Amino acid sequence: MKKKLLIGLFLLGSISLAACKPTPPVDENNTDEGDTMKKQAVERSYSDADEEYFVSSTETELKWYAKYLVGNKHEGTVKVSEGNFAVIDGVVRDGKATIDMTTITEKENNERFLGDIRGADFFDIEQFPQSSLEIKNISQPDASKEANYQITADLTIKGITNEITFPAVIVIEDGIMTANADFTIDRTKWGITFQSSSFFKDLGDKVIDDNIRYELIVKAYLIDEDGNVTMPSEAMMEKDVMTDDDQDDDDVMIDEDEGEMKEIK
Repeated sequence: MKKKLLIGLFLLGSISLAACKPTPPVDENNTDEGDTMKKQAVERSYSDADEEYFVSSTETELKWYAKYLVGNKHEGTVKVSEGNFAVIDGVVRDGKATIDMTTITEKENNERFLGDIRGADFFDIEQFPQSSLEIKNISQPDASKEANYQITADLTIKGITNEITFPAVIVIEDGIMTANADFTIDRTKWGITFQSSSFFKDLGDKVIDDNIRYELIVKAYLIDEDGNVTMPSEAMMEKDVMTDDDQDDDDVMIDEDEGEMKEIK
């Protein structure tokens, strides 16, 4: 009986202490919405635009695909460090992006291959750490097609600029712009001739295809009237990455009765 009485008094005291615990003050200067969104001041690039969207570098990337004519294929990513898009009358009219070539990766983390493409024979990132893509002309040729925009842009790599044209899917909804585009370039036009059969003979199975395919994935956020943009915080982005990495673990359960692991459908 004494034991039950002591436990009851202990629980009552714990509840009382919890009730008396002071509520932490609210920081009115904190612009974060919890750990999910963060507001920051950004620079505008288009003064004549009705709306301007600021590219989120943490949610935007350029995927690349390259291959030898015989044998190995390689793929990886490179980060888009900054960018802006201009919207007039609800239609995207202009845009530009800076590509951070120092962030280039290879899916299998092949250090020998990475050393080659980072070096002077390929992208020469020490001398040319940035590339850029700047829209020259943009139109909506056929709204019924999946790709609702046709874009002509200047692509600059290693200080060399060439014009490219490609279709894109751009959607704007609730202050968020998403864009997807797929295009292929002939690398030799940008002075990247390493192991190219167009410039060197008798390479055998060491020939690297002149074509490099790119897949551009963009997410951008509306800049408000005060020159601020609200985007997911780094904490939120890290949480999303962890969730993706753990997805496979979440899809598996243990049947305790049978002692077997089963996939959750």
